[in-house]
Amino acid sequence: MTGQGAGAPAGYAGDLSVREAWTRLAGDARAVLVDVRSDAEWTFVGVPDLSALGKAVTFLPWQTFPGMRLNGDFAATLQEGLPETDVPVLYGMARPFLGIGYDAGA
Repeated sequence: MTGQGAGAPAGYAGDLSVREAWTRLAGDARAVLVDVRSDAEWTFVGVPDLSALGKAVTFLPWQTFPGMRLNGDFAATLQEGLPETDVPVLYGMARPFLGIGYDAGA
């Protein structure tokens, strides 16, 4: 894990490599992957595929396309969608988000 500098926001646990993210998702049945990219990125770049793990990705944009304004309902929508309060959540922000299980045709 990398990226845990002094300026990191509270609760930020650091960056994960693709392999580390996959391992955590595979190793914890409660772990959830939230793809926070915009709907335009989902459409034109593709989406992660977690079917090999028997899981589905939660799609919740951090910013809305085309103006890339912050999604003011992000936290509330995420909280409503989680089954428990102590669920490990991995946020995806990079393209391609998961090199493993990446589905560019979806």
